[in-house]
Amino acid sequence: MTELEQNVKKVLSTVNGRATVLAATKTVAPERINLIYDMGIHTIGENRVQELLEKYDALDRDGVSKSFTREEVANVLEPRVEEIAEAIHDAVKGSGVRLGNWSVAYLTGGGLAINRGGRDFLSAKLDRPVRELPRKTGKLSSPVYTSVLGLLDLIIDTLVNANANRGVRAFFNNLFGG
Repeated sequence: MTELEQNVKKVLSTVNGRATVLAATKTVAPERINLIYDMGIHTIGENRVQELLEKYDALDRDGVSKSFTREEVANVLEPRVEEIAEAIHDAVKGSGVRLGNWSVAYLTGGGLAINRGGRDFLSAKLDRPVRELPRKTGKLSSPVYTSVLGLLDLIIDTLVNANANRGVRAFFNNLFGG
């Protein structure tokens, strides 16, 4: 058994399936990467795109997981986030409903809600406040719940602005049809 085989065997037995072993492949030839893949390490990481591209075709890629740099991810995600923000903006604008700048958009979890800066980015693109709903249960994060919450928030904000100088009593009278 070679030293490489002994080291890979030792690492895999120590981890014992409780974690993913990532092989950093900087300056490592594709043939050697293929060897460790055959030994059981199926996740490789390369921090330079150019080096990965040079090796990629020579790798036995079945089942290999790839890692990507922040820049690579940003190059893919940023245009998609722009598209999402534009689609939301166009849908609100094309709906025929006039919303004031105080009308809030809600994020319901996943997507932009879990990405750092997503809420602020969307708020800037939509030119309105964006709030993230707390994800306490699956039901409360559903699109239906969010739509109802957004509508209720719009109604309350409208009534508050309409009754800003008339007081709390006028607000509740209008809210409940009194």
